Amino acid sequence: MAVNPNGRAVLKSCHYIPPSEVTNEEYPLTLSTGRSTFQFHTRSKTGRAQPLQDAQPEPTVTISKEDAEELDIKDGEEVVVTSRRGVVQMKAYVGGIAKGQTFIPMHYGKRSLLLYTCDFRD
Repeated sequence: MAVNPNGRAVLKSCHYIPPSEVTNEEYPLTLSTGRSTFQFHTRSKTGRAQPLQDAQPEPTVTISKEDAEELDIKDGEEVVVTSRRGVVQMKAYVGGIAKGQTFIPMHYGKRSLLLYTCDFRD
């Protein structure tokens, strides 16, 4: 364990590794999965906390305003998300993400698309 004598974090750089899969005409958006503010792992604990459950009771796919306009997607509309490995249907959340990017939280089992993303790890 590296400890900085002044008590601050030690940051170490790493070499850039390009993505193992890139966007193309068939899959023009990048999908990321990860944690939401309201849940933790599989929701085994946070899923039972009613205020957290009320804040995000189901998964949504976040898409940029620009991409949503281009694809004629409205906020709250049911959409079908397709990856190279599978398909999932959920509501869209429009905004709060960069053009070309999409995000689905990982906390909702098979509906999270985590099973349908690339298994490459950094």
